[in-house]
Amino acid sequence: MPKKSTTPSIQRVVDEKVKAWESWLQSKPKGSKGKPVITISREAGAGGSIVAREVAGLLGFHVFDSELIQAVARSAHMREEVIKTLDERENKLMDNWILAFFTDRYLWPDQFIKHLARVLFSIGQRGDAVIVGRGANFLIPLDECFRLRVVAPLDKRIPEMAERYSVSEDEAGKLIRRQENDRRAFVMQHFGAEVADPVHYDMVLNTGGLSYRDAAQMVKAAIKIRFKYKKD
Repeated sequence: MPKKSTTPSIQRVVDEKVKAWESWLQSKPKGSKGKPVITISREAGAGGSIVAREVAGLLGFHVFDSELIQAVARSAHMREEVIKTLDERENKLMDNWILAFFTDRYLWPDQFIKHLARVLFSIGQRGDAVIVGRGANFLIPLDECFRLRVVAPLDKRIPEMAERYSVSEDEAGKLIRRQENDRRAFVMQHFGAEVADPVHYDMVLNTGGLSYRDAAQMVKAAIKIRFKYKKD
């Protein structure tokens, strides 16, 4: 009899994450709203996901990575679990904002992007979250998020990717180019923007000369200034 895999499915991981987030929301005073949401765009191999975890640890936020966000956007059940935390007024506000967002940019979103927008708006309305990738910086209203871009020199990113995926540096270089091309195409197709343009971010951090912990401390300091946030 074949051995049953013990690796948790993405469905189970997302279910657990959504339940933990919902439980955390219920523990907050009714009507309260966290601030802010931090969105992280990153170059492949620059350590953006690690910076996200460091920032979340410093601020006590929840991390939503790109794989989890994509899974929620594609699943009607999980999407409902996230969106049901909004009240009727917020749902109306969300629908109006999504319509205005794409109309202003003369874009016609497909169903996935509409679902993605609803999921990210829901998270944005509750706050105290770090969202990695999936164009979140374009989809959450500017007054509700801090937009971070994490970059690093290629000669640092290649060995990082080689170690992470246990491949040669030549293969790591190809993987970086593939991921960069995919992310650039995704943002251009759905948001009509260049992902690397610094005008789309409040802060760009180069981890080539920074530890991930130091980078997170810089983000924390910027959050305190921008939002008058008092978290120690």
